[in-house]
Amino acid sequence: MSKSLLTTTTVCAVGLATPLTLAAQEGSSQIVRKEIRAGVGYLSEDSFRLGRFTGVDQAGVFLDLGFLLRGLDPHDGDTTRYWRLEGRNLGLDSRSLKLDAGERGHYSTFLYYQEMPSYQYRDVGTPYRGTGSGNLSLPAAGGAATADEFLREVDLGVKRERLSAGGRVNLDTRWRASTAVHYDRKDGLMARGVNNDYFWALQRSAVVPVPVDYETTRFEADVTYDGDQLQGRLGYHVSVFSQRDGQSLDVPDATVANWDNAPSRTVALEPDNQFHQLTGSIGYSFTESTARIGADVALGRMTQDERFVEQFDGLPSSLDGQINTTLVNLRASGRPHERLNLRAGYRYDDRDNRTSAYDVEHNGRTWSSRPVSSTQNRYHVDASYRLQDRTYLNLGVVRDERERTYDDRERTDETAYKAGIRTRAIPRTTLSAEFQYAEQRGSNWERDTAPETLRKYYLADRDRHSITLLATFQANGRLQFTPRVQWIDDDYSRSELGLQSAERQIWAMDVSYVPTDRLTAFAFYAYENVKADQDGFRAPTPTRPGGEFWRSQRDEDSFTLGVGGEYAVRPGKLTLGTELIHIESSGRARVRSELGNGVYPSLESRLTQFSLYGDYRLRQNLDFRLRYMVERYEEKDWGLDNVGVTGVGNLILLDQDSPDYTSHLIAGTLRYRF
Repeated sequence: MSKSLLTTTTVCAVGLATPLTLAAQEGSSQIVRKEIRAGVGYLSEDSFRLGRFTGVDQAGVFLDLGFLLRGLDPHDGDTTRYWRLEGRNLGLDSRSLKLDAGERGHYSTFLYYQEMPSYQYRDVGTPYRGTGSGNLSLPAAGGAATADEFLREVDLGVKRERLSAGGRVNLDTRWRASTAVHYDRKDGLMARGVNNDYFWALQRSAVVPVPVDYETTRFEADVTYDGDQLQGRLGYHVSVFSQRDGQSLDVPDATVANWDNAPSRTVALEPDNQFHQLTGSIGYSFTESTARIGADVALGRMTQDERFVEQFDGLPSSLDGQINTTLVNLRASGRPHERLNLRAGYRYDDRDNRTSAYDVEHNGRTWSSRPVSSTQNRYHVDASYRLQDRTYLNLGVVRDERERTYDDRERTDETAYKAGIRTRAIPRTTLSAEFQYAEQRGSNWERDTAPETLRKYYLADRDRHSITLLATFQANGRLQFTPRVQWIDDDYSRSELGLQSAERQIWAMDVSYVPTDRLTAFAFYAYENVKADQDGFRAPTPTRPGGEFWRSQRDEDSFTLGVGGEYAVRPGKLTLGTELIHIESSGRARVRSELGNGVYPSLESRLTQFSLYGDYRLRQNLDFRLRYMVERYEEKDWGLDNVGVTGVGNLILLDQDSPDYTSHLIAGTLRYRF
């Protein structure tokens, strides 16, 4: 599919561009420029992470090819036609091809193809056979106790292909219309948890490689009016999602002792569905004042009616799912006084889930579906008052009211206040500070499952305080510092069980330095700390009939450091540059209970990347770029490392370890213009 789709796009793009090129060569005054890029590189070792979005993931030599063809009518001609055909990364899995053509001020068209890899893990072990198909199987001679002896390696990751085409036409000086269609295909393997007894608490579960092979087609069209005072837009959007190879996956139970007669269950993949939406917007500016009003409206409908892959008592043959969405945004702004600016807005966001609720029975147990609906009403008012030249006082209030169905709390209300000041009264200096306070409360709790006192953090009563400080200092016009500090504190102490508190701190600094016209340098630093306390309760057991209360304390740190610069050794001829980035993160968790205390191992990751590059102009139309990069990445995850397939209770996991590598990459590219 990848080759056929790319071939089709290439033929169309070249076929459309060829007449334009020939016309330019046959006596036309159109200016045509051409550019070819050819590069070769080498990667020292396999690294899914290094090339997870570019396709440079396997050790060895790789090619990086590209080209650019473009034509443009002379600026003093009778027409303003243009076209542009560009190919990028043609030797890699992140290749793209784009054609733009049109006439400035009249119309424009485009044709675009792109491949986007997203690699996750290489050589992951699993006892399942038939990965990539809709029917997984297990070796007949195996069992849960010997699962490690029957592992096969697979690669986890997906690849997306996108083909887009569209255009825009100016109907007159005020009206224009546009349309576009986008086709996306995604295929690969992803990890997914499957429970073989329908109740996760029983632990008869496995993590299996699930096939990904689906497509999404989107179409959009709109008409826009752009007047002196009045602006408006009316649009339509449709998205159709469909599986390409089946709606389900058969998974045998790998937790049983003997795989010869392992029971199997059928799990659903993402079902086919559609989304339709009508959108409209309008804005109006008053001529005799600075006042402006505007509104946005979006009406949508989501449908999904695929058959259930398994049948149980109380469950119909298909979902017959439907969700209607309504979004309304109203806004107004103005300047009633030369020192005062005001803004106000209202947002109504309704998700009306008309899917029926079902009570399903299986093996003497019952569970219920929860088709959640929600409604949001959000109001905000902001004011900015100029105290004196270059000093402004900012005030604001936000009210957010939400209602939900099938949740532990039917209604939550949040009111947030903010106050800030920004000044440029000091030469070459900008200072700003903002304080916010938010309070969330809600209706009575209606939790049906134990423990009844457990509170979901996004529904719980919460008091939030936050402070943000930002400054910009320009020392002498060539040196600039931008420090930033942010502190956020959330208090959930009204919750009996659940999240009790959360605190976040950010300290950051950006520096830019331009000592001469030939030298530029930069540096940045950021430190972030997150702390959270949570209270929980362990269900009663025969040995502890009263249950057990526990508290966890989580502490996470991360910091980022980067420095770099560029120097024009011979301006217009030779430029050298370098960059160093270092990122570290760590997480620690401590649990205290009535039976004692415990500390989990730290989660750690470190990334160091250093690069050097040079650009050299061999001739007026020939450039050469050479780049070297080394990347060192190390990760420690106690949930993965040395756990194996059967290392956690009655679960069958994937056999994988945290990434740990050092990769060297060197690449050279020639760019020829003619």
